[in-house]
Amino acid sequence: MDRVGLLNYYFRQIVTADPDGTAPHARQVSVPGARLTHMDWEVHAEGLEQLLLRLTEEYGVQRIYVTESGSAYEDVVAADGSVHDPERVRYLEEHLAACARAVAGGAPLAGYFAWSLMDNFEWAYGYDKRFGLVHVDYATQRRTVKSSGLRYAELIREHAARRAGRSAA
Repeated sequence: MDRVGLLNYYFRQIVTADPDGTAPHARQVSVPGARLTHMDWEVHAEGLEQLLLRLTEEYGVQRIYVTESGSAYEDVVAADGSVHDPERVRYLEEHLAACARAVAGGAPLAGYFAWSLMDNFEWAYGYDKRFGLVHVDYATQRRTVKSSGLRYAELIREHAARRAGRSAA
């Protein structure tokens, strides 16, 4: 039977024992100077790489899919209607580079799915937090591909071209 690993990765959390706190007697520790998303989640692509390698080494998975990975930022629609989200572009580039490093280290990564295609309703946050590669104007339902969506498509095309070049050789 094929051992498949499914992984959702957004951020790392560092915890420490807190014997005087409430159960489970642990608390989260902030990382001074860490970059944070609009959700106050630490941006730490190396954590994704480490988890991919751990799934491979410790659990012997034969295929891994990153089923969710993304970041929320305050998107601003420019006067021309475009949405430039350089923080999300950087997040994607760093996390996909972490995936590439993990693959080079032996992780059998079979897929990476960015969360999310479009801005959507986010649990307790409603429509306030935007994760999408496509901006949704909730009043008009107009969709605009953000710079992160354009960059993600470019990264996919570059990866496909590299794979095609390797298989042709």
